[in-house]
Amino acid sequence: MINKLDDLVIDGEELVREVMVEILFPYISFTKEGELLLKNDFEGLSATNKVIIVYLSLKAMNALGFKETSGAGPKAISEISGIPGGTVRRYVRELEDEKILKSEGGLYEVPLYSLEKIKKIFTRKEERDG
Repeated sequence: MINKLDDLVIDGEELVREVMVEILFPYISFTKEGELLLKNDFEGLSATNKVIIVYLSLKAMNALGFKETSGAGPKAISEISGIPGGTVRRYVRELEDEKILKSEGGLYEVPLYSLEKIKKIFTRKEERDG
């Protein structure tokens, strides 16, 4: 008899990649060399959602082998997104409180458990905009 608990096991890497593509595609792309490119729709996002997209982009870069880690500090996010550093720091703390980001050693990243929450944020955004 097959153990029904086995039905709970998923291919986490495949799920992560699918969800990241679904969320990120309208807002970013990468060069073959691994450079992050922000698309025009990125500029229409709220500052909080820009922070989420940049952190999720770093997770994708890590999954693709372009980056050794998916973590980054607020300064790096500010440089990528163009959002002032103080604003990024405030949003990063809020996103950590909401369990969308987690902190480790002064760097923040998108944990696997927050992907569905992020997907809901951007699904609701599309429903409002569309």
